[in-house]
Amino acid sequence: MRKLLFVFTMILGSISLSFAQTQIDVLGRYYDSGFNSKYWYKGSTSNSNSCDGVYVRYDDGDTKCHSDMYTVVPFVTVQSTGANIGDRVLARYYDSGYNSKYWYLGTITRKSGGEYFVEYDDGDTKWHGNFNTLVLFKPISYYGN
Repeated sequence: MRKLLFVFTMILGSISLSFAQTQIDVLGRYYDSGFNSKYWYKGSTSNSNSCDGVYVRYDDGDTKCHSDMYTVVPFVTVQSTGANIGDRVLARYYDSGYNSKYWYLGTITRKSGGEYFVEYDDGDTKWHGNFNTLVLFKPISYYGN
């Protein structure tokens, strides 16, 4: 597991140095509901010569230049990292149905039988067994950009 995390960190380190040339899937905080928006959305990095930061093209077609590296998180599921109790995650809550576009911050507080129990920052809780609904919260700034 440590080798996997080391390789993953090395790959992301090299990617973070060249976001302009490399496209990766990310979750971004769009601030459509104000600066303290709790909503995060899925998208991917994209080229933009006018962006001094990370340019994200969201799945719904919107775009945004993120100069704050704490507002963009590589889309790395807990399945590929092996999350632990206490880890911060972005989780899809399905409050708007199975294809909900909203992701929320929370903390893993329990693990059982391959599932993770998340306590969201807004007070909600939920078990997650589908790993594509849990992304480890490590903003791009964490990787040295």
